[in-house]
Amino acid sequence: MIAARNFERTDILEAVGNLSDSIINHVFTKRKPLLLANAGEDTIFKEASSVHNLKLNSVMCLPLELRGNFLGLLYLGNSNISNLFTQETLYKTSLFTAQALLILSLIEQKETLALRNEDLERQLGELSKPILIGESSAFHEMMEHLDRFGPTEANILLLGETGTGKEQAARYLHSISARHGKGFVALNCGALPQEIIESELFGHVKGAFTGAVSDYLGKIRSAQGGTLFLDEIGELPLALQPKLLRVIQEREITPVGSSKTIKVDIRLIAATNQNLEGMVKEKRFREDLFYRINTLQIMIPALRQRAADIPLLTRFFLKDLLRKACQRENFRRRHYKRFFILVARKYP
Repeated sequence: MIAARNFERTDILEAVGNLSDSIINHVFTKRKPLLLANAGEDTIFKEASSVHNLKLNSVMCLPLELRGNFLGLLYLGNSNISNLFTQETLYKTSLFTAQALLILSLIEQKETLALRNEDLERQLGELSKPILIGESSAFHEMMEHLDRFGPTEANILLLGETGTGKEQAARYLHSISARHGKGFVALNCGALPQEIIESELFGHVKGAFTGAVSDYLGKIRSAQGGTLFLDEIGELPLALQPKLLRVIQEREITPVGSSKTIKVDIRLIAATNQNLEGMVKEKRFREDLFYRINTLQIMIPALRQRAADIPLLTRFFLKDLLRKACQRENFRRRHYKRFFILVARKYP
């Protein structure tokens, strides 16, 4: 939907006709604000037909950009008054547009996250237990450890390269444990800035810092009664490691900005692609925390160690992609059947 109105709140059907193409193209190309006291006398624009036809005097035009993305232009023009816009006007307008763009961006992000959340909830509803596929010896060895350790209450450390499916393995461990009816909460320790990871993990109280407008539970309390999965545990800041150790040993936390301790009941599953023993020797990871999270250890093999599983995985992902394509494009059942037959012939 596109709308343009004047001060009298009447629709301007041909609003773009009141804008100078030359000025717009200049700002679009340069990506810099433009302020003209009298466009008709400006050495660059006085010969432009759009400026001449509109008899422009004062013009202010700003590019609208957010995080390096060009979103549009704000154009203000007047054909009656010269020197209408000043540097102060430009400064204040720039502040206003920056705030407006940030608000629009946050609204868009919120809507995107809401859609993703709905999709994730739907997927979790479809899969009561994570699907792990394979028939290789490396896969069977991994599954033997998962099935043996899953029902226990012991902390588990998953080792493996990036992309081997450590989170999927952690979800499987949770699904076969006595905690499967409670939440599974995941946090990637390497995906958050160090200055906010403490609040994200332990929670905070209202007023703990600028922007803390309300209490926040944090990942640990959100996993109460269930499983907390900490991916890339080797990236956890050294200053926060004693606090995590306290959670494991004492089963209690203190939110940021609070002096009150809160009891928690969680099972911890951690994962890393780093050599934690080497990090302990280099004093980059606490030895006592390492032994606490490493009660049981499971190696998640890379795909190159599971060559026999590639046809099975290929077939599974193709079937899943076709199912989603059929849902998205609203294909008829016979089309889905025909595509599935082709896949089955290619990957029996």
